[in-house]
Amino acid sequence: MAEAITLNNNNLNEESIWGKDYLEDLPEFAGSNKKEPSDDNQKELSQEEIAKLLNDILAFEPSGMEKEQYVKYHPEIYNPDEAAIRNKAKGIVNRISSSDMIDYIKTTCEKDWDEAEVFLVNKIAAAYCLKNVPDIIHLDVDDLNPNDKGKCGGFDREHNIIVTYWGEGAINCEMDNIDMLSHELWHAKQQELIQEGEEGKIYDDNFNNYIKPEENPELYKKQIVEAEAYEIGFRMSMKYITAQYAFLDDNDFAQLHSLKNKMGINNISDLDKSYAKGKISKDDYWLLYLDMTSSYKATAS
Repeated sequence: MAEAITLNNNNLNEESIWGKDYLEDLPEFAGSNKKEPSDDNQKELSQEEIAKLLNDILAFEPSGMEKEQYVKYHPEIYNPDEAAIRNKAKGIVNRISSSDMIDYIKTTCEKDWDEAEVFLVNKIAAAYCLKNVPDIIHLDVDDLNPNDKGKCGGFDREHNIIVTYWGEGAINCEMDNIDMLSHELWHAKQQELIQEGEEGKIYDDNFNNYIKPEENPELYKKQIVEAEAYEIGFRMSMKYITAQYAFLDDNDFAQLHSLKNKMGINNISDLDKSYAKGKISKDDYWLLYLDMTSSYKATAS
C-alpha cells in the first residue's frame, strides 16, 4: 500500500511556507520600487521564464531575524497559556471513557490489531468532532530515508494522511502508538478548523510560520499547534495505560513483579534508571510506576 503512494515529507508536521504578506519584502514587490507597466518596456515571458519566476517567489523565506520578530509579536502562538492548554486537553481526552480503552485492549488481546486501531481511531475522531478522518499508513523505520531516522511519523496536511514509523528509535510500544495517533489526529482537527473559518485562524498563522524542531527544539514544542497535540497525545496515552493497569489479572501482575525483581527495581529512582538505560519499555515503566505508587487513579486526569 505504501509503495503506491507518494508522500511529500515536507508536509509531515514541518510546514514552513510563509504567507503572501512577505512578498512585500522582496525588492521587486517593495512599495518604493513599484512601477506602473508601460508599453515601452513590456516583455512577453516564455512559459519557462514564468515558471522560474513563480518558483523563485515561492522559494522565498524571510531571514532568521524576521522570523524572530514574528515570534516576538505573536505570544498567543509561541507562548500560549499552558494552563488553558492542559484544561482543553483534559476535557477532550475525558470524552474517551475507560470502558472505551478496555474494549480497545480486549481487541488487541485477541490479536485483531487492525480492528482495534480502527475502533480507537474512530473513538478519538468522535472525541475531537473530526469529520474527515485521515488515512493511516504504518511504515518500518528500517525502510526510511536516513534523513527521516529518529522521527515517529507525521501528518500530511495536503493529502490528509497520517504516517507512523515503527521500530528502534521510533514507535515501539502501545503507549507510543496511541500518543502518536492522538497527536497527529489533533493536527488533522486543527487543519479542519482552518478550513472551516475564524476558529482555525491561529492554527493557520502557526502552520504558515512553523518552527521546526531543528530550528528551535524548545520553541517547536511551545508553539500552539504542537503544545496542544503533545498535551493531548500524552494524556491519551496515560488514559490507555491506566486502563491497561486496571485490566491486569493475577498472571499479569506476577509477570510485572518478576520483571521488577529481575531488574532490581526497589524504588522510583531505580525504575527511572532502568527506563533511561532502555532496560524496560515505556508501557512497563508506567505499569510499574502505577503499581509502586499510591497516586494511581482509575482514569487519567
